[in-house]
Amino acid sequence: MRAGRGHVGVVGAVVLAALLMGCAAGDHEADAQRQAEEQARARLTEVTGAIARQRPLEADEFGRLVTGREGVDLMSLDGTTRQDGNGVSLVVRVRGEALVLDWNGSESARAEVTLCHRLGYRPDDRVDPVTEVDCPPTAPITPRPAPSLPSGTDERLRRALPTGPAATEQSVGAAVDRLRLDPRIRRDVATADGAVGLALREGRRGSCLLARVVGDRVEVWRPPTVLMQPGELTCDGRTAALGLGQRDPS
Repeated sequence: MRAGRGHVGVVGAVVLAALLMGCAAGDHEADAQRQAEEQARARLTEVTGAIARQRPLEADEFGRLVTGREGVDLMSLDGTTRQDGNGVSLVVRVRGEALVLDWNGSESARAEVTLCHRLGYRPDDRVDPVTEVDCPPTAPITPRPAPSLPSGTDERLRRALPTGPAATEQSVGAAVDRLRLDPRIRRDVATADGAVGLALREGRRGSCLLARVVGDRVEVWRPPTVLMQPGELTCDGRTAALGLGQRDPS
């Protein structure tokens, strides 16, 4: 009888241990799932926070704030600018991963989570509620890179801009047309104090290139970034015509 009871006791202990291990494994799987979801949602919060801080306007600007982040993909991008039509909407895919270890450092549970959300930014600074959606079956997309002035643009301007009586706002604009720059490069031409000024900017927030024609002389310069902050100089033709922001005029 004692042997029988001992055998039953051993079997019971084994069954109890198996139940406890099963419960522990279940707990670890739940922990891994929860941690993976938290990481995915944290990555989404990083995206929405970056958009709120930087306040992009054009659709490509929104897209560039999404791409390049670990565990984040841009799945769709609709609209032109935040202020046109229905604004800009995008679907963002975020991934989260988690690994839970047991008491001796061995892998106990692993989880991966993929979530997709639609973000909408409308005219008049209206923002749609973040909505979870089904992930599109298509591959992630890449927005266009920010517009940039080609290397050597400064020297090309020096050679291309007309001088003397031939220098007018129209002729300066025509000379820039012949350079065939990215059409997204913003330009402005103005006349002030007998000079014709030209401003070229790489999008809304890119670097600024200024030039002016004074008599038979062409000056081209890039004003220091510190001078182009809000409340300081403006990247426009009048600033260029007045020769403002010259650090090393040429």
